[in-house]
Amino acid sequence: MISRTNAEELIRQTKRYEFSDGLRDLQLAMVLSILGVILWLTFDLVYARTLVRLMYTLGAWVGWLSILMIIVLPVLVSLFVRKLTTCVRRRWLWRESGMVESLPWLVPRWVTVLAVSLYLTCVVFSLWLYSIGQVDTTFVLYMLVVAAGWSTGVTLVGLGLTIGLPRYIWLGVIGGLGLTSLLFLPLTFGQAALVFGLSWGFTFAVSGTIALRRKIFSL
Repeated sequence: MISRTNAEELIRQTKRYEFSDGLRDLQLAMVLSILGVILWLTFDLVYARTLVRLMYTLGAWVGWLSILMIIVLPVLVSLFVRKLTTCVRRRWLWRESGMVESLPWLVPRWVTVLAVSLYLTCVVFSLWLYSIGQVDTTFVLYMLVVAAGWSTGVTLVGLGLTIGLPRYIWLGVIGGLGLTSLLFLPLTFGQAALVFGLSWGFTFAVSGTIALRRKIFSL
């Protein structure tokens, strides 16, 4: 009979195995980069003007299609990359060791609660500063992005500590602190969202490439 301690360690090893080859990092890199570009285009004035002209010329369906793409495209990309990841693992990376079914909840719930609480606290604090006239709306919009970076960093650090994966701790610290610079850069909200997506995308891409390279050479 498996003891509780052994069962918890088995779950921990399963989670660590899910992230060990770096493909999960590459999946997140692609999704976050595309999300950053989509948010940038959504709040970019040039894109908005172009979209209005197309709607005036071709009809309102262009606007609805644009909204649908904003919602659906990241989901489709995520599903495609996840399917591709499964195929690569089954055919090459995990062929000898065997496939491991991903757990439905990879991030510990206490980490999720902490990250969400941090995000909401930062947003509420920025709104309070705005209500007493200490900051303008630009600061509040920046905080939406920066707080998302901090909460993502906390999630990665918590995940790294929980499953024993040091590279996620470094990812969380570097990425979270690095995005703090957005508060001091003269960017629009769309540009800040683009920096958020591309920064995390680049960070995950580097991490995933290094981990994948190690996995390939270990085969």
